[in-house]
Amino acid sequence: MNTGKLFYDRMKNSWLAAMQRIRMVASGGGTPLFLGILFIAVYFAYEQFLIWLPPDFPIELLLTLPYALLLTSSRIRTWIQPADSVFLLPLETRMKPYFRAGLIYSTAIHLIHLAIFTLLVYPVYLAVWKSHGFFFASFIFFAVIQVANIFAEWWQMRLTVLLPVHQVRLVTGIRFLFNGGAAYAFLHQQGILASGMLIGLVLLAFAIYRKAPAYPYPWRLMQKTETKTLARYHSLAGLFMDMPRLKTPVKKRTWLIRLLPSWSWQKASSYLYWRTFFRKSELFSIQIRLLIWAMILIGIFPNRWVSAGVYVACVWMFIKQLPQLADPKQYPGIRRLYPLSAAQWAKGLTFIGWVNLGIQTLWIALFAWGVDALSTLECLLWIIAGALFSSALSFLYLPRQGERLINSR
Repeated sequence: MNTGKLFYDRMKNSWLAAMQRIRMVASGGGTPLFLGILFIAVYFAYEQFLIWLPPDFPIELLLTLPYALLLTSSRIRTWIQPADSVFLLPLETRMKPYFRAGLIYSTAIHLIHLAIFTLLVYPVYLAVWKSHGFFFASFIFFAVIQVANIFAEWWQMRLTVLLPVHQVRLVTGIRFLFNGGAAYAFLHQQGILASGMLIGLVLLAFAIYRKAPAYPYPWRLMQKTETKTLARYHSLAGLFMDMPRLKTPVKKRTWLIRLLPSWSWQKASSYLYWRTFFRKSELFSIQIRLLIWAMILIGIFPNRWVSAGVYVACVWMFIKQLPQLADPKQYPGIRRLYPLSAAQWAKGLTFIGWVNLGIQTLWIALFAWGVDALSTLECLLWIIAGALFSSALSFLYLPRQGERLINSR
């Protein structure tokens, strides 16, 4: 069996399905308009930021974090399926072509991501360093670091069969420090320090390689990583179109579950939705990522109109996905044990939406006030207007969407 061909067949099928979804998203009625407006808003905000940029602004520090995150998160795409740990296990010693193809594919994809990000900050390079040569040199330098991180990530995955998870995560943290240090030193044009950080990263990767076993492969980890990747893509596509339910792993998150009120008949729907929100759905991760990206964008472009646009975009992207919690297919047994009406089930969805939108409103408003994008009076007015806006969406939009989803099954 040609395992390398198996990888490229899976890659081809995955890309064909992805292109079909992209065409469906692009053909949606309001999607191109929304994305066009968002692109124009970001373009003008970016232009104003470059005009405002003072000579003493710590742009190196601002670029270090995204570069470090981009270089460290070097996931290896393997397309390993749940049944592969059974059917491909007898071929484990012949799987090198398969995983070699995965490394080549992942390297190409991550270098494309790096090139896109570097092109996006190209105007910043010209405004601060005023040198095309430094721009190209930085891309080559970061590309070398990216390749080193990809191989380190692969050997680190194989190390999980020997070491506990917390030790492997510690290695990821060390890689993040090396990546951030190398990026900061290079952007500060400190070549010796940047070279030292790069050499340290290469030595760390070599140490992981020496420690990682040849066999067995981390089948469960690769399957879990693939499941998370698919769930992330489904969540992104679900912002623009209806997506089929995808099986996702259940996370414990005990410290969050303890905050929930005790189970009761009156609170059955709310309790169930909260547990699903924290433990199973991607919505909790989406909420965290939206708040992080909102802070990054508002921190880069501290303007009241940019802040308002970011806030509306965050609310829209979250509220569009929230009704999926009411999908009856997630709770077939509980639906029969607790035959509540559609309105009672939708009431739990209303409460969870109201709480989360309220958190978004308060957090983004206070952060915008903290970076001087809003005055104190504007911040107070924002919180009041956001509370009214969140309540309207939670008590008018969400119940209708929830009842429609429940009654359609």
